[in-house]
Amino acid sequence: TGPLPGSNSFSSRLFLVDLHSNRLSGPLPDSWVTPAMQMIMLEDNAFTGTIPPALASLHRLGVLRLGNNKLTGSLTDFATALPAASSSNGSSQAPGSPAPRRSSVFDFNVTSNQLTGPVPAELARLGVFDATLKALILGIGGAPAAAPRALDLSANKLAGDWPIWLLKAVPSVLSVCGCSITANMSGSTMKLNCPKSELHVSGYSWQVAAEQRYTCYNPQNPENRQQQQVLDYLVSGANSGDNLDTSSNALGGGGGLYGSTKQWHKLSPGAAAGVAVAVLIGVGLLS
Repeated sequence: TGPLPGSNSFSSRLFLVDLHSNRLSGPLPDSWVTPAMQMIMLEDNAFTGTIPPALASLHRLGVLRLGNNKLTGSLTDFATALPAASSSNGSSQAPGSPAPRRSSVFDFNVTSNQLTGPVPAELARLGVFDATLKALILGIGGAPAAAPRALDLSANKLAGDWPIWLLKAVPSVLSVCGCSITANMSGSTMKLNCPKSELHVSGYSWQVAAEQRYTCYNPQNPENRQQQQVLDYLVSGANSGDNLDTSSNALGGGGGLYGSTKQWHKLSPGAAAGVAVAVLIGVGLLS
């Protein structure tokens, strides 16, 4: 119970904090002096306050799980503090495109808090969307395997426009990383507005969006369902709802490369801690 000690009381060599499912409360430390930190798992507690932007500066951090707490405020300060990728000529790159340097966070989970405000485009800087990031876990027989990637903002009170940049960012990574991605922004309290008009996407992007089952907010939906499928707003010359099977069996569990026969499963906190050393194989290479 009680508050989390300030990070200046942590060893500078500490690389894993796993205190999930306790009764910890109070704000998260507003500064982190733990340069070796790679995994922070504080879900299922009662933390309050905002997400400290200092967490975005931990360049080795791969897993950040803060779900099922009582966090408030916006994601904007944290997102804008993420390292901005630059191309070789110094110009900024478009969200979702491969970048020479980004955050290493490939598992970002803040589900079931009380966060408000928009979904910042700067979240595209997360390692979730970096095709060059090599985040590994122990696979079958102990061989290294690509770690599942996740962005989970669900069950908060986020509002504004639905993040259209995901339609490019997720397929761009899936096409080259050999990994799975889940991007979840669902929930009855989420008010991310549906696109104002139809969006033309590639056939592959349409398939990925179908698998992810993105939802958006439409208070004028004639069927009285305020949460509507983003897929209803996507148009592709190569695909349509008439000739594709969009059942759960056809598209898998909602996070991964469409058509892949490999099944990925979300790691429990204990399992994630158990493979921490394996994660370091990939993420630890980034400095």
